[in-house]
Amino acid sequence: MAELVIVLGPTAVGKTDYSIDLALRYASPVISCDSRQIYREMKIGTAPPSQEQLARVRHYFIGTRSVCDPPYTAGRYELDALALLEDLFKDHDTLVMAGGSGLYIDALCNGLDTFPDVDPSVRQGLMARLEREGLEALRFELRRLDPETFESIDTANRQRVVRALEVCIGTGRPFSSFKTSAGSSSKASAGSSFTASAISAFGTSAGSSSKASVGSTFKTSAGKVRPFTIRKI
Repeated sequence: MAELVIVLGPTAVGKTDYSIDLALRYASPVISCDSRQIYREMKIGTAPPSQEQLARVRHYFIGTRSVCDPPYTAGRYELDALALLEDLFKDHDTLVMAGGSGLYIDALCNGLDTFPDVDPSVRQGLMARLEREGLEALRFELRRLDPETFESIDTANRQRVVRALEVCIGTGRPFSSFKTSAGSSSKASAGSSFTASAISAFGTSAGSSSKASVGSTFKTSAGKVRPFTIRKI
């Protein structure tokens, strides 16, 4: 069964060197899951791999985009990374991934809920209202349109309030109605088992380790299949 090993943690704790050592052990490239290292202009404060480190092992998603490109979302990363993994697993039994972006990792491991596209004018109108009326007015409207989301998100975060309202107004449905996995953990497909252990980058266990049974596939609650086991370290 193919296995994806994910090295995760904050900036400057040694993930890069550790992931390169693992990659050399498994004859694997390193697949980055860092939302800042993907931008070639963002080199200060993001600790991207050095040229020497890049020369030792092939890396993916490092400096492949520009900050001038259209926004690159976690949902886009999920699709791109899954396509890459499908191709790489044809020649590798084990692949190494490293990074510190929790949303990217969650998108890859668990999948993201699918939200419909909304006319950009809706967001523009909400941002204008935010400046004119303040956040409290938008919070009040969100509580009226979608009390479930109002109770579950950080309503002090203006971007989250605007995003939820954008979907409510643009679709005529509550934001919460699109969250197929709300309140539930990731689900394995019938007959399989799946958990991902959390171990420190230097081998100290931070939780019990258990992997999917041989021949199993991991399926998110949104129905997206991951045909490999995932080990987080």
